[in-house]
Amino acid sequence: RLSRPSYIFYRTDDVLAPHLKRLPALPTNVIAELLDGGPPGLIAKADAVFATHAKEATVIDSVGCVDSARATTRAVIALPEGDLAYRLIPGSGGEVVVHLHDIGSPARIPVTTDHAAMTLVPDLPGHGASRDWMQDQCAPEAIARALVALTESLGLERVTIVAIGGSCPIGVAYANLIGTRCTKLTLQNAIALDDAERTQFLGLLPDLSVTSTGAQLLAAWNYARLKYLFWPWLPQNGTAVRQTMAPAPRRVHADAVEILRAGSCFQALWREALTVDLARSIEGLRCPLDLLCADESEPLRLAVRLASAAGLSPADAMAKNEGWKTWRK
Repeated sequence: RLSRPSYIFYRTDDVLAPHLKRLPALPTNVIAELLDGGPPGLIAKADAVFATHAKEATVIDSVGCVDSARATTRAVIALPEGDLAYRLIPGSGGEVVVHLHDIGSPARIPVTTDHAAMTLVPDLPGHGASRDWMQDQCAPEAIARALVALTESLGLERVTIVAIGGSCPIGVAYANLIGTRCTKLTLQNAIALDDAERTQFLGLLPDLSVTSTGAQLLAAWNYARLKYLFWPWLPQNGTAVRQTMAPAPRRVHADAVEILRAGSCFQALWREALTVDLARSIEGLRCPLDLLCADESEPLRLAVRLASAAGLSPADAMAKNEGWKTWRK
């Protein structure tokens, strides 16, 4: 709280100038200006200074500039449920693969993909360039309907679907909606939890409410790290520790940014995804199904339980899926 008159200083010099290219035409001297009005006056004057010197900048994080930058790699389609962004990557073959990324992670193309296929990579609600959706529209069925509308708008008739982690219920709902137009569905590291595990998992989701202290930033980072080192659906004790090296900071950072970007959609998507009975949803599939999981104890435990409930049979992993355990329908 400021009770005295406030001063605002602006300074740049030849040392700083190379690092301030995004703010062209800044003054090269120091100016001190006496301001009246306490903190509000200081804030208003600072905003005015930066608005003046940044209005021609090309990399300021304004909504317009961000949308323009994203448009170079993504397209956005307006749907009744909400705007959905996507990338469409041409391929040399006739197959079309739709990749659904995990909740709270950037859209990444798995290494198991056929890179000759045309690849459609949608951003889940709140993720990437997709805008926030209303929380009651974050159910897998609603997102699946949006994906059907997206693929139909692109003239894609038959698709292979690959879903990862929290997007697996979306992938199953999508496959059920398009029926025989789905040539194959692959679920990777599906998270099918019992009641106790679901409660534990949801209780650990970060509070992303914006605070003046920036506590939401630390919460997102801690959760992004937590999911690599622990099983967040288990009680947090020594037995939940994953026996693995710590994740690369760059990967944790990318996930933390995506969690923050997803905002209110992050928890809504997880709540809705974990209410789906995956085994029962799988029963109605009219397309071939592969259930893949990493060759580690906890993913195997969940995969075995899901495969048993859904009546899937173990299958030998193909060479390109080395390191994965596979069940097939």
